[in-house]
Amino acid sequence: MTLVDSMLIVGLGFLGWVFWRQLALRELALKHALAVCDRQGLQLLDQSIGLSGVGFQRRPSGSLCLTRKYQFEFTSTGERRYTGRITMAGQTVLATELDAFRDI
Repeated sequence: MTLVDSMLIVGLGFLGWVFWRQLALRELALKHALAVCDRQGLQLLDQSIGLSGVGFQRRPSGSLCLTRKYQFEFTSTGERRYTGRITMAGQTVLATELDAFRDI
């Protein structure tokens, strides 16, 4: 096995780890979206959440952290779809935003 083969295996392993980590964080965001919808008496539509952006943000301590922004859809009356957003840094939820919705 050459050095190039070893580097290729390590690189593929790293990409696999990044993919697996992304799935775990997405699942955590989905659980948070479900909890937010339950607390507000809303229904999460399609039982799904999608990654809408990745970026960097400064923490209060001044250090940079990688943030992921997820988007989901919910309804309050069953007639209209509204959008919700979750911003996460690692496993920490930084912000949750819900569009203004019509209550029953």
